[in-house]
Amino acid sequence: YLQWVKIKSLEIPMFSGDDIREYTSFKSLCKTALDGSEYGLQQKLGYLKTRLKGKALNVIKHLELLDNNYKEAWRLLDIRYGDKSAQTDAELKALQELQPIRGTRYLGDYRKLIDMAREVLANLKLLGQDIHDNDIQLFKTIRDKLDYKSRIDYDEKSVGKPASIENLLTFLENRYKIHENLSSSSSTNNNNYNKNQKAFFTDRFRKGCLICQSKDHKTTRCQTLANADDPRKLLFEKFICIACGSHPYNKDTKCQGREKLECE
Repeated sequence: YLQWVKIKSLEIPMFSGDDIREYTSFKSLCKTALDGSEYGLQQKLGYLKTRLKGKALNVIKHLELLDNNYKEAWRLLDIRYGDKSAQTDAELKALQELQPIRGTRYLGDYRKLIDMAREVLANLKLLGQDIHDNDIQLFKTIRDKLDYKSRIDYDEKSVGKPASIENLLTFLENRYKIHENLSSSSSTNNNNYNKNQKAFFTDRFRKGCLICQSKDHKTTRCQTLANADDPRKLLFEKFICIACGSHPYNKDTKCQGREKLECE
């Protein structure tokens, strides 16, 4: 029972057969868990069937839970999904079809490229491919996904150096972290600015009348303002916003009160 719980606790992902790229890692995880347990071949075959769905399950669902059918199940799955040449082509195609980075504003593009490149490299090695750090085809495929500015910056830093996939990915990682920190800092500053602005204008607006300094009424209810020959001029002279009756008025900036206060 404990062995079975241990196998189930690994949470081996389901394999549907829709993406041949998933087969190698699925098989590695599944066989490590099953072949390392003390359960019999029938139980292993039963568990294997629980981790398959769709087209992949159809490949072996006809097999009865017999000892000799466990190896047969893997043989049939290997025939359908274990072609290393097809898997290699699928890995390279996945990298080639990935959307190029659109610019530093799109940090998700950096993350996707980095993760996809490392995933493809790992899967190719699992397939037994002799992948070197200076593999020109892979290096060029990854480099071509960079946005114009990133490509120029990388080329300038790599003058006189041999092509290196790891150096390129390290460059992308560092670039991602720099712009992520800048984005986070900018967002925090904007939030703090907006909070301070709101607090400032709300506080000034609630103090009462900014014309006669009375706390019994708001600026927009002031009789002095109502009786003035030119109310707009009076507001302008006291640097009070015409839109909401709040300090300070600045013709070069948007009225904070109009959007963030209940202006009358």
